[in-house]
Amino acid sequence: MLDLKYSEWRCLLWAVVALPYVDVILRWRGFASANKWAMVPLATSNTQDGWASAIRWGWVINGVAAHGPYRTTCLRRSLALLRYLRAHGLEGELRVGLPIGEAVSSTVEAHAWIELDGVVLNDRADVVQHYASFNLDGAH
Repeated sequence: MLDLKYSEWRCLLWAVVALPYVDVILRWRGFASANKWAMVPLATSNTQDGWASAIRWGWVINGVAAHGPYRTTCLRRSLALLRYLRAHGLEGELRVGLPIGEAVSSTVEAHAWIELDGVVLNDRADVVQHYASFNLDGAH
């Protein structure tokens, strides 16, 4: 059995529902609606160890995305994590980037991740060395 705290089990169960839901929003309503869903009003922090919890929640949601009943993409798992963080009073930031140093082609391989105060939560720490992020301010 997984060695998870109660808050991490809650996150896991929430992710099992949220990941397919964010997929439906993206497919039927588009990115702007999915981003709006993720950007719930910032709750009053109800977690004592915010950073540690945020990192573990990112790990849990990634685990559900990779091994759960519903496989998903980096954008979907990042939007789900962003909403979960905000609902727990932590102001994560959605980052979307394009590969650094690759030639422009007809297909774009973008990547998404969440940062909290500049620290990557749901990806490798060096993701910022491989992807140049761009501003999404006009998306919500």
